Amino acid sequence: MQTMLSPSFPFWSTLVAVILLHTAPIQAVPSPTDSTLYARNLLPAWDPKSNPYPSVRRDDVSYTYQSTASKGNVSVADPYNYLEPSPASSKEVQSFMEKQAAYFKGYTQNMKDIEAVRASIKSAGNYDELQFPQAFGSKEKPLYTFYYREIDKESRSYYVATQADLEQAYKSKFSPIPGKIVLDEASLGSDIYTYFQNISPDGKKFLYRTMVKSSKKPGTIHVRDISDIFTSSKPPKDYPEQITGNSDTSDGWTLDSNGFFYLHNDHDYADGTDTVLYHKIGTPVSDDIVVAKADKDAYESFIFQLSNDKKFIVLFVSTSSDKSRVYAASLDQPISSNMKWISIEPEEDLQLEYVTNLGNEFYFVANYDNESNEVVKYFVDSTKAVQVALGKLKKLKSKAKIEPTVIPEDKSALIDRFTTFDTDKMLLCYTQDAKRNFYIYDLKSGKRIQHVLPDFVGSSSAITSLASGTDMFLWSWTFNTPEQLYHIKWNQEQNSATSDLVFEAKLKSIDLSQFTVELKYATSKDSTKIPFHLFYRKGIKFDGTRPAMLNFFGAFRVIWLPFYDASYMTWVNDYDAIYVEPYPRGGGEVKAESWHQAGMLGKKQNTLDDVNAVIQYLIDNKIAAKGKIVMYGQFAGSTATMAVVNQGPEGNIGAVILADALYGSYGEYDLLRLDTVPGTSRDVAEYGDPHNPDAFDWLYKISPLHNVNKTKIYPAVMFQPGNDTLSNWHGRKMVAQLQYDLPNNPKPFLFNSPDQALTDDENVEQRYSFPIAFASHVLELQRKSQ
Repeated sequence: MQTMLSPSFPFWSTLVAVILLHTAPIQAVPSPTDSTLYARNLLPAWDPKSNPYPSVRRDDVSYTYQSTASKGNVSVADPYNYLEPSPASSKEVQSFMEKQAAYFKGYTQNMKDIEAVRASIKSAGNYDELQFPQAFGSKEKPLYTFYYREIDKESRSYYVATQADLEQAYKSKFSPIPGKIVLDEASLGSDIYTYFQNISPDGKKFLYRTMVKSSKKPGTIHVRDISDIFTSSKPPKDYPEQITGNSDTSDGWTLDSNGFFYLHNDHDYADGTDTVLYHKIGTPVSDDIVVAKADKDAYESFIFQLSNDKKFIVLFVSTSSDKSRVYAASLDQPISSNMKWISIEPEEDLQLEYVTNLGNEFYFVANYDNESNEVVKYFVDSTKAVQVALGKLKKLKSKAKIEPTVIPEDKSALIDRFTTFDTDKMLLCYTQDAKRNFYIYDLKSGKRIQHVLPDFVGSSSAITSLASGTDMFLWSWTFNTPEQLYHIKWNQEQNSATSDLVFEAKLKSIDLSQFTVELKYATSKDSTKIPFHLFYRKGIKFDGTRPAMLNFFGAFRVIWLPFYDASYMTWVNDYDAIYVEPYPRGGGEVKAESWHQAGMLGKKQNTLDDVNAVIQYLIDNKIAAKGKIVMYGQFAGSTATMAVVNQGPEGNIGAVILADALYGSYGEYDLLRLDTVPGTSRDVAEYGDPHNPDAFDWLYKISPLHNVNKTKIYPAVMFQPGNDTLSNWHGRKMVAQLQYDLPNNPKPFLFNSPDQALTDDENVEQRYSFPIAFASHVLELQRKSQ
């Protein structure tokens, strides 16, 4: 079974620079150079003169860089360098965050729509949710597992179903839900949720993982006995052993169903390094066998998979990027800490994603630098396996023999999702021109067999199948559809597939047929056509009065296509507003790697020009009102969003929200300090090395922190940093710089840190509701009656 889900985006960085550090007294807030600039557009209930920002110290800190344009060294001031340490290690940083939080809290008292927005988001998320079925076991007798959540319920029920159960469900559109309930999430307690499940090959054991909502620790593995799930009325029981400190979602069962591999990555465990272990059912967890261990000194991290035939364990080892070294160990040998490993790719030169293997021929989707991706094949010679000590896999230097390319790259499209079926067939999802296309290929010949769902509109979230089976499932969503499930059936005799929509989620309180999604194009400064999606209520007039919210990614070749989000639906439904998703150069949604390269390194200005072109199109075509455009930057999109605010015409944008993930991905605003966090190369590869004279010049021109325009009115800006202490200093420095350079700006600059007194779930709820309530308050929008 294979499941392809949305990618995650790890970002880290490092720096070598000369710092001249001297402590300076708090400097007075500068006066505006043009008093008339600040005399207009003051928000009700907020006055920057009577309610000044918290005082923030500025230091005499500078960095020296080489510049090609200047033909020598350039010294760049960094007065808020002291805000980079984590709050835990700096009382001054902690004080800064507390004062900014208090200032933000005072401002939120005037956000009248906050509770209504919170309720609307909850309502827009109240739909019947069906997870795509995942197949396990044999082709002759597969078992499927999935969860279902009813409308008005927060907890989910997990099901196990047979092939016959599903065949009937396709006809009835999953009403009633097929199979037997194997786990009721509500029975675990209100503070527990489950996040992954699978079934052993013999169909007798159900593995699931739980996490405590109020805890930030990794989850716990449980195993449930389901040997008589279809014959007994008694509720199934768990085996006594539980494994804590786990957060991977691998199907690690061995073929004999006696045990499973798992990844331990709890930093409270042992020395905190990633470790792959094997657990045998019925034995103490303390006896689990360490199969592979990361090299702590090399900052290694692990991902593992069992091959589809369960004859190999495949291990991906990475350090500072999304590239990895790849190893395999045959499971014909005894499972131990002294297993023999084969090196498939000994260097971190490319990114490989396991597809399947036919014997010793291993298929991967390969992502090379400066190219699109393709399907490749390696021959793995088991006779060359070598025994290595734990943590020393890097000593293996041999490389598996690479065979001729199976499916060559398409220079205008990216492989975004895939699954295998019927042993040697592959369903690939290609993304091109902001649209997804699904094709079936024969892996042995590399030939394309069929275009499946040619009229598909939406954004696939997952495709899954049993590697030896003939049933595939496509789980899809888009702005106005929270969930659709397609069943794709392969006919071996006809060598073709049919597809049917077998389930479509419905909201309790909103008629989804009222809304539509439309693809349009804007023309950028260099005449490049930039696609963007509009999401809005059918029948509304584009008369130049409506608010619009823009959200984009535009970096790292990330594919950021329409998906359902209850907050976006609330924005469109409650305010008769427009939601806009542009696809600027730098992302991966339009023309594969060429689109990415056109918006990275020294061409990053293209990304900013593209977004400004979409904004101007919205205004010129009366889709949105000038001054009522909201920029909602997330993760890497936040970086470009803040640069667009610096560069764009005054008055186009009314409000800006810059949101980091609660843990992980974040926006970067000081592009001259990209490499200050240990263990990264990805950011430098995308934006450039500030210590390279050419790269310094282009980074200095667009770096948000260094290009605040003191001569124009800025929109209101709200920063929503995450809990990642290694990264959220970018937001701290940026808000301090804005408050210093534009102290009397008629719209505020606010910093909304996660509330440490709240659980992660409560913080996430606030992070969903605050942006819309903030935007509606700043733009003085009237929420329509519900």
